[in-house]
Amino acid sequence: MHPIKLLTVLYAGFMLMAFSSGNPPVKRWFTYTGYIGKYPIGANLYIDESPGNKVNFKGTYFYVSKGVKISLAGEWYWGASRGSSISLTERSNGTVTGYFYLLPEGEGYAKLTGTWNNPGGSKTLNVTLTEVR
Repeated sequence: MHPIKLLTVLYAGFMLMAFSSGNPPVKRWFTYTGYIGKYPIGANLYIDESPGNKVNFKGTYFYVSKGVKISLAGEWYWGASRGSSISLTERSNGTVTGYFYLLPEGEGYAKLTGTWNNPGGSKTLNVTLTEVR
C-alpha cells in the first residue's frame, strides 16, 4: 500500500476508535472550584472535542477574593517541549497575564491538575480544579 494511503487509513482508524469508544465526544460547559497555589478560584470552561477537530477550550476563571472574571482560551497541546497537556492562555483586558498547563485526572474532565505560570515564566503555582456537580 502507498505510504500516503496507509497513513490516511491509520489516521481514520485512530479517529474512529477515539470517538466510537461508547462515549460521545464532550461538547459542553464545566463548572469548577479549586486553587491556584493557595488562592481559591472558580472557573467555567467550555470543552469541545468534536470529531475531526482539535480539542478546544474557552471560558473564564476568577479569584474568590476578587470576583473579577479573567478569560481563558486554548487547546489540547501535543509537543516535545511540555508533553501532552491542556494549554490555556489567560487574558485580562486583552493582555496575556498567564498560562495554564493542565491534565485530567481519572476519566473525563471531572478533575484537572497542573500548573499556572506568569508570562515571563518566573513564577509557577500548582493548580487543582474539581468539577462542581
